[in-house]
Amino acid sequence: MQENAHTPVKDAAPTGTQTLLRGLGVVQAVAAGARDLKEIAKRIGTTRSTTHRLVSCLVDERYLRVLPQVGYLLGPKLIELGFQAREELPLVTLAIPYLDELSALTGDTIHLAIREYDDVLYLHKNPGRYGPEMRSRVGHRMPAGTHRGWQSDVAGRFGRGVATPLRSQLAGGRQKPAVAAAPGAILGTVRAAHA
Repeated sequence: MQENAHTPVKDAAPTGTQTLLRGLGVVQAVAAGARDLKEIAKRIGTTRSTTHRLVSCLVDERYLRVLPQVGYLLGPKLIELGFQAREELPLVTLAIPYLDELSALTGDTIHLAIREYDDVLYLHKNPGRYGPEMRSRVGHRMPAGTHRGWQSDVAGRFGRGVATPLRSQLAGGRQKPAVAAAPGAILGTVRAAHA
């Protein structure tokens, strides 16, 4: 998981939440690559003994796991919760038939992502049939401006008559959830170009 440098500054923690926030800090430190108690303690600003208590509890509850010669890693409970959170997003369920058809029509890698601040978070991916595999994956976070390759690829394969309507409909990922209402229009444009 990639650290998000664009997350807005948070207000001071509410009274009585220090331990919870420290535990979440441990999970985030491990997700960012901290593998031992010393590094985790350094990242979250706690003593080694406090860090050990927090980490031990998170291992017991399966939020973290520890592997010899590797160190601490995210645990299976987070995988379970991540998939549950993804399934609870109605956008994914509603969009999959459109994404599957768009993928079948174009042969391109098709992503579904939501915008969070200055990043996009990938919720679904249909791998493409052309070129090398993209390095994106479900659950991956990337800066919003770095995923514009579809514009040139679509323009090159289907002509400007498709790329321009797609570009205006998707507006570089800046539209609010109203984009979810447009998949039929996008598919219609691609179907017409493919006919």
